[in-house]
Amino acid sequence: MNTYLSHIFDGYQPVARTKQDIPKTYAIVDKKSLVKVTDFQEIKAYQKQSFDYILDQIEDPNIKGFIANQCYLAGGCIRNFIMGIPVKDLDIYFRTEKGASFFRDLWIKRKYSSDLIFKRDISCVADTYNALTFKDIEAQPAEIPFQFVIKTGGTPERVVFETFDFENCMGWYDPVSDTIDISVMMKSLNSGELVYNPKT
Repeated sequence: MNTYLSHIFDGYQPVARTKQDIPKTYAIVDKKSLVKVTDFQEIKAYQKQSFDYILDQIEDPNIKGFIANQCYLAGGCIRNFIMGIPVKDLDIYFRTEKGASFFRDLWIKRKYSSDLIFKRDISCVADTYNALTFKDIEAQPAEIPFQFVIKTGGTPERVVFETFDFENCMGWYDPVSDTIDISVMMKSLNSGELVYNPKT
């Protein structure tokens, strides 16, 4: 790893995971269910493809390595795919607060320079305290925007289960371990009910 990125990973260790029996499909258990896609491997493959698409848009190889190891997908992009409705954007979260701060500061330094983070056809379409959103605005047909959440950082378990407002968004895909957790999300979607997260 490039030394100017190495400090970002101080204190971060990937979560050790044991292999679990993962169902091939999720059964639709309620007639009110909002679930349209039930095949686990199909759901996981789409999230991997989405994350790889984001990496493909990054010009700087050091930043590409940083994002590949420091980020994961979570939330509505997974839910919408399972519900069979268009994915509006891809939400990317950082494993640590340091990682989120580093990326925010890097964008501030580079957004007006010729030292590109992304390929030239990628534009920042929203720059807020909470997130940075990027998109190929010239692409036909239109590409899905991807959004780096910079207001917080943490493990998928902490961010998803402790900060998301609704259980139907509580899903994440970790490209480092090639792990997906959609158990809470599927339960909520299968019930057809909007369940609030009591932790928030």
